Amino acid sequence: MSLSRKKIHKKPPRNDSLLSSALLTQAAAAITKRFKINHSFDIPYLAGYSRNGKTIYLDRDLPRYFSIGRRRALIGSYLILHEAVEKTFLDQFNLKYEHAHQFALQIEKAAVTSADIPWGAYDRFMQKQIQMAGQKKSLKLPRDLDLTPYLSPWHQDQKDLSILALVQKTLAKQRQKA
Repeated sequence: MSLSRKKIHKKPPRNDSLLSSALLTQAAAAITKRFKINHSFDIPYLAGYSRNGKTIYLDRDLPRYFSIGRRRALIGSYLILHEAVEKTFLDQFNLKYEHAHQFALQIEKAAVTSADIPWGAYDRFMQKQIQMAGQKKSLKLPRDLDLTPYLSPWHQDQKDLSILALVQKTLAKQRQKA
């Protein structure tokens, strides 16, 4: 058994059907360590992943912290967890994007609420950040960004289609320069 597995299973709760915020935090930390995290690009919808699944990208303009009352919460870890779960479900289980996204969203919500952050407040903050990221007129994108989320039929309203067009145009320009 690896050291990280020993850490995660150090002290299991008596009733393993109960949620344990400590175990969830440890598991999230172990998952996060498996990825290279990059904050150098513009990422529509705030976060994404490389095609090979080794890098998770967080939008370069995304604030690192979310303030709730007198507390400040580091938000990147929740997005990293979401992206890691989503990419794993896409690649390992061959799920459709919308299904993988729903699992990832539920796990993100569990992590947020286990940290005593109200989901509604967190989600409102994130929706504002998504809206601001979606208003960018030009993008600096990683060349290996997985476009699966952007190509999903689930993202076919006018706003999503304009974001997809900008992403494709930007990547085409980058390929021409290379």
